[in-house]
Amino acid sequence: MSSPTINVTLGRWKTIDFDKKPIRKVVRRAGQDVQKTARRLVNRKGKVSKAGEYPGRRTGELFRSIRSKQRNPFVAIIRPNKTAAMKAYYPLFLLKGTKNLDPRGDVFGDALEAETPQIVPKLQTALADALKWVPLK
Repeated sequence: MSSPTINVTLGRWKTIDFDKKPIRKVVRRAGQDVQKTARRLVNRKGKVSKAGEYPGRRTGELFRSIRSKQRNPFVAIIRPNKTAAMKAYYPLFLLKGTKNLDPRGDVFGDALEAETPQIVPKLQTALADALKWVPLK
């Protein structure tokens, strides 16, 4: 899966003012949407998952550990955090597998892929709102 790309062509402008607020708002909301989708994928109660399937929900610890955090106006990180109830970083075992456990489905990659068609147009609109063009006289 490739990252979404946004191209901007610059004409003859005196200055370009850039406001980060519209971008920050859209990136935060996009992170929350991907978090919600990832949580929905691991929300199957009582079903034991097989190799390649999304993890099932027995205790709900993986579900509760999935968080979204915005590092700067342009980056949102969605990942499972290690909680106090986890003896080890369990999500890594699910993603990569171990000797006795086959890898499960990539919840975060699939959640991002599912949300990308809704996120990209919002980002393009926010970028257009963030750029203020002052033409040459």
